[in-house]
Amino acid sequence: MTKKATKTGKELERWVADAYRQMGAREVEHDVPMAGNQIDVYVELETPGRLLHCIAIEVKDWSKPVGIDVVNGFATITKLLRNECLIDEGIIVSASGFSRPARNAAETYDIRLLEPADLEAMVAEAKTRREPAEEPLPEPAEEPLPEPAEELLPEPAEEPLPEPAEEPLPEPAEEPLPEPAEEPLPEPAEPLPMLSPDVPATICIPAGPFWMGSPPDDPDAHENERPRREVNLPAYEIGRYPVTNAQYVRFLADNPDHPVPCSNEERAHPYNWDSQARIYPEGKVDHPVVLVSWEDAMAYCRWLTGVTGRSYCLPTEEEWEKAARGSLPDARRYPWGNECQFGLCNTCEWGQNGTTSVHKFEQTSQSPFDVIDMAGNVWEWTASWYERYPKSIHESLHYGRLYRVVRGGSWKNSYLEARISRRGRYEPSVRRPWLGFRIVSV
Repeated sequence: MTKKATKTGKELERWVADAYRQMGAREVEHDVPMAGNQIDVYVELETPGRLLHCIAIEVKDWSKPVGIDVVNGFATITKLLRNECLIDEGIIVSASGFSRPARNAAETYDIRLLEPADLEAMVAEAKTRREPAEEPLPEPAEEPLPEPAEELLPEPAEEPLPEPAEEPLPEPAEEPLPEPAEEPLPEPAEPLPMLSPDVPATICIPAGPFWMGSPPDDPDAHENERPRREVNLPAYEIGRYPVTNAQYVRFLADNPDHPVPCSNEERAHPYNWDSQARIYPEGKVDHPVVLVSWEDAMAYCRWLTGVTGRSYCLPTEEEWEKAARGSLPDARRYPWGNECQFGLCNTCEWGQNGTTSVHKFEQTSQSPFDVIDMAGNVWEWTASWYERYPKSIHESLHYGRLYRVVRGGSWKNSYLEARISRRGRYEPSVRRPWLGFRIVSV
């Protein structure tokens, strides 16, 4: 995969982008407008220490080593993008190396300088890390299964079943049945009034069309948000707030075998529940529940359906976006309007560095339908797979039934990630301290 310096700039950009895809990048885009600047290649990598490692890459195919003037100019851009929480790192890739002054300046400004050989080594290392994960699986999968399959199953299949089939059945058929018929029914009828304060409040979203996605002239939009289209939905109800710790604790109380939100990662410690008492962290009763996977959120919806008699699920992307934007002809970028003013929602610019009460921004972060907290605080799981929009020509290796879409941005991200049209994605099993959910009822 050696890169020749004779390739054009665009060819080199594509080669760099492909190298990062081989390293497992979740998002790779070309010529991305960011804060008034054009970034050659934008990369999102998930790393153990953070949600996403966002990288702005400048690509040079010059026939001479890159000089200090290029580094100084790129340093100004990366400083601006870092201050706005848009990137974590700036990288310059050169096919012809770097001058000594350029390397000194890059070290001063904390900019990484890479040559094609460096990227090749990074790709090889990434492949090496992934290879061992594929070998141990076949061995235990083939040997242990046949042994218990032949010995254990036949024995209990012939002896234990006939005995209880003739004697125990007649006895409970006459006596035990009348008893549970009178007692179990009143029991579930009583807890429901106690549960009602913990059932998420919902807002009715009327039937009708709305704008979904970003218009072509939005400078902050990503390609996965286009093209914008008109979508018509039937009426439904959506949670006015994200599901809180106080509401989730009732689900766990009724499901003692379901694991509590907890992670060994250091960044998750402030949000870990007490696994013995099965209770949320002190002071976070009305904060959105986090450290929940897509499967956890769906389990909660199934439980809520069972105890209320109403059908609950996660909202689709379409249902979430309409609740945040409003009906046609509204085309707002944020739940409150088109402009983002710091202090209207919980994003990284506000400096909270963690979740807040779902009521904290109740007076400022309202959608046209009076749905609260749909910008910032926590990303919210949706029922939708991460797919290409209809009529989109954007290509991504991540499209398909691999990731579930998340919406709304979070306390860890910039206000641009809290735009209504912004689409995030996670594998369904992922748990993060900035990832929660709200419910929908149709």
